[in-house]
Amino acid sequence: MPPRSKRQRKQKDRISLEGKQRATGQEALDADNDPNALILPSKADAAAIAAADGTAASDEEAPQPQKKLSKSQQRKLRKVQQEKERREKRAEIFDALLKHQLVGDQLGLLRPASARGQKETKKEGLRRALQLHRAGVDLPSDARLFKKTAGSSTW
Repeated sequence: MPPRSKRQRKQKDRISLEGKQRATGQEALDADNDPNALILPSKADAAAIAAADGTAASDEEAPQPQKKLSKSQQRKLRKVQQEKERREKRAEIFDALLKHQLVGDQLGLLRPASARGQKETKKEGLRRALQLHRAGVDLPSDARLFKKTAGSSTW
C-alpha cells in the first residue's frame, strides 16, 4: 500500500461519513466520535427525507415573509391603490346623485341660468307662481297668484 497523505485520509473519511449520513437520515457523529454530540439534519435534508417518505414538509406552518418593495414599486402600488379608492368613491357619488336626482316636472320649475340677474316681468312671475302652485310647492311670500276681491279676506 502506498503511503497516503493527511489530505487523502481526510477526504476518504469525509466521503464515508456523508454516505452514512444519507443512509441513516441524521448527520454522523462529529470528528471526535463523541456519542453525545449528535447533530440534527438541516432543513433542506429534512425536506428531502420527508419527500422521500411521502410526507409533506412543514411549509404551511411557516408563513413566507413579504418581499421588501423598492421605492418605485411602492409608488406604483400606491398609485394603483389610489385609483381603486377613486373608482369606489366615484361609484358612491353617482349613487348619491341618482338618489337625489330631480324628475322632469321638477326640472321644469327651475329658472334657466341665462335669466339669472334679470328682473322677472309680472307676467313671468305669475306664470312661475302658477307652475309652482300646480306642482304642490310652497309659494314664495311675494308671489301674488290670486286676486284679492272686496268680499273675500283670502288671496
